[in-house]
Amino acid sequence: MSDVKLSFGIFHGEMLQPVHNAQFTLTKRPVLFLRLEVNGIVGFGECAALPQPLEGDASLDAVGGMLRTIAKERIARALRSRNGALFAPGMVSSLFGTDAISRSISAMVEMAFFDVLLKQEGRSLAEWLHVVPTSVEVGGFVAIASSTTEEQLNEQLEPMLAAGVNRFRLKIRPGFDVTPVRWLRSAAPRATIGADANGSYRIDGDDVDGPPALLRLHEAGISHIEQPFSAQNLVDHATFRSFCPLRVCLDEGVSSLVAAKQIVKYGAADAFCVKPGRVGGIIPAVEILRLAEQEGIDCFIGGFFETGFARAQLVALAAHSAATLVSDVSSPATYGLAAGEHFDRGFTASVAVPQGVGVSGGNDRFIGDLAIDWEPLDLSL
Repeated sequence: MSDVKLSFGIFHGEMLQPVHNAQFTLTKRPVLFLRLEVNGIVGFGECAALPQPLEGDASLDAVGGMLRTIAKERIARALRSRNGALFAPGMVSSLFGTDAISRSISAMVEMAFFDVLLKQEGRSLAEWLHVVPTSVEVGGFVAIASSTTEEQLNEQLEPMLAAGVNRFRLKIRPGFDVTPVRWLRSAAPRATIGADANGSYRIDGDDVDGPPALLRLHEAGISHIEQPFSAQNLVDHATFRSFCPLRVCLDEGVSSLVAAKQIVKYGAADAFCVKPGRVGGIIPAVEILRLAEQEGIDCFIGGFFETGFARAQLVALAAHSAATLVSDVSSPATYGLAAGEHFDRGFTASVAVPQGVGVSGGNDRFIGDLAIDWEPLDLSL
């Protein structure tokens, strides 16, 4: 019988600068960690949920509430049914539902169980994934508000351009879209630029928030528009693709393997942004990547401003053959969170794929230095 201990805690981080999107502004970044100890081997899970969620995502408070109650009890029952033996990460999703809170819980719990399992076996996540590249290219993220000036945007770009970053994403919103894209294009004339709308435009909108505005973005030189319409409305995305040459990438809409299959069925996307924390974990993310590869859909790996622990996992996934586009795997230090030993402290054009043991390739020692009050979860029934 295994000796299993489970606890959780929150690290209260802050962003180096506010991150604005069409729905909210992120200034603080509390991070929920799960600590799993099995026969002396410690694994961690990191929750992707934000204090204010994007459309269709879970909030950090909701995840914490479920972890203390339903999730804890289901984990305990699963362990008890196996006489305390550790169950495979692939079983985690069967313990929970398919709603946003359950997927967020699944991703965190799966990560912790994966971490322990890989440490028991002495393997890296990269080895488990069978990825070949030893490094991946890094994309740059540009945080802007409606009050941002061209000078301020250029100040953000300067260290990224100096490092050789050549792919950028920026958040846009109706009324503040073409102007910042043109600024970015002027500063980086040969770069690939994607614009993330977070579902803020409308297929029946006008010159400000409708297709005419999105067509102007195409003329301004972006490579794709990310989540232009509501995550739930595949018909609008498919309709837009039928008459607009601008490539459509879905992000919030890629919430699960089932959702990804529906997107394929409707012909609603040219590309996917795959986020393990949203879809339920590493295994569902890989399933979506394989589906996309089969269907000829481009993919990149995205995140939720994680610490270096979970971000190292994203780097390994970004090395998957189906991740055909440059992923969002810059160092957490560039936006203000703990980076660990694997990441540089500034912008780089590429990052090494972690080869150490565990889901983070050994990039977890810094967690012990974080100010976290660990709260035990009673697994007895």
